Amino acid sequence: MSDAPKVLAEPLPEDVPGEEHSHWLGATVVFVVLIALWEWACRGLGVTPNLLPSPSAVGMELVGNFATLLRHTWVTAIELVVGFAIATVIGIALAILVDRSKMLSSVIRPYIIALQAMPKVALAPFFVIWFGFGITSKVAMAAIITFFPIFVSAVAGFAAMSPRMIDLMTVLRATPSQIMWKAKVPAALPYIFAGLEIGILLALTGAIVGEFVSATAGLGYLIAIYNSQLHTAAAFAALVMLVLLGVISYGMVLAVKRRVVFWLGKM
Repeated sequence: MSDAPKVLAEPLPEDVPGEEHSHWLGATVVFVVLIALWEWACRGLGVTPNLLPSPSAVGMELVGNFATLLRHTWVTAIELVVGFAIATVIGIALAILVDRSKMLSSVIRPYIIALQAMPKVALAPFFVIWFGFGITSKVAMAAIITFFPIFVSAVAGFAAMSPRMIDLMTVLRATPSQIMWKAKVPAALPYIFAGLEIGILLALTGAIVGEFVSATAGLGYLIAIYNSQLHTAAAFAALVMLVLLGVISYGMVLAVKRRVVFWLGKM
């Protein structure tokens, strides 16, 4: 019989059972307390409903006006997804071209930086003139706001590739395309998804900005209409739907990230 000592496996810190659930429980308790304080402040201090509606009033608007809110949420969601998709495709494709051509990088970078330095809100009225009052101008606004963080993150990811790995693949006679798709793109995925996480929320901001400027549908349009009517509870209900849309969109990006960049573990 072997006298080798038996080593007992100990759980890693990240595998401690119930730790993640305790975080969610703490966040839920804080949320409930904040809602209770908000309700108490509105009722006990006599805050005017037009100034700050109580959570119960907002909840009643959510239930009673849910069909309208859902219809406008769908419009904003389409603007968000299409604008985000366009920015993702153009941003990553342009980052690949910039990485493969130093001359193109030196030519195009100043224009991209100048575009980023320009306040995007100032472009919203021009988009209305160029693309009309429909959904296209909102998609363009969402795309242009989202483009820069995705492009910069992709460029940083490609630049972070180890030179030794590139030298090794060159010695093995790999083509530039093979180096890009088999080495650089996988290595840059964490950077790219970092940009996508920021971009999905900026896309929602761009869509709402476009709706504020000129729209006939969408949550931004609904909030502007309700505010002009001093219907603050309904405006807060639309804001709640906007927050839910942002959280769901961000969660979907994280879900894709965990499947694609699985080697990073829990983020």
